[in-house]
Amino acid sequence: MGLNSARGLISSVALVAFFPTVGSLFAAAASVSKARCEVDAEAAIQAASTLALEYDEDDDPVLRPFRGVLDLIRLTLSTTWKSMKMTRLSTSVVQPLWNRLQGLFKDGKR
Repeated sequence: MGLNSARGLISSVALVAFFPTVGSLFAAAASVSKARCEVDAEAAIQAASTLALEYDEDDDPVLRPFRGVLDLIRLTLSTTWKSMKMTRLSTSVVQPLWNRLQGLFKDGKR
């Protein structure tokens, strides 16, 4: 009789402790998710305000967000291409294919 009561006591303690433990894990995950969303929202606000800045190059006071986006895309592509040039995949596959395509377009223009 003592063995059954000890087993029952241990299982009831484990059952009672299981649900609050799982609940606290879900709360922690939700807290981390909320913090990440707040950081992403702040980054989006900063990016939008950066794109809305006026350009110093000309005297045109009109904001041009598409121009800013195109500049960011150009910058991203150029740095990606520079870092990709150094990989083995680029030197063995991409650059020969690119050279062949350029040759086809040069032959087509003649």
